Amino acid sequence: MKIIISNPVANIVAVFLFLSCFLQIAFQVFMHSGVVDLRIQL
Repeated sequence: MKIIISNPVANIVAVFLFLSCFLQIAFQVFMHSGVVDLRIQL
């Protein structure tokens, strides 16, 4: 998976969108499993 963007602003936006999607997934997992279950799995 290669993402090559010459424009630094567009590159920052792409990274921000990727992090926001990752945080949404992590937040959903956090809400479903809970803090204790998440710590036990880790």
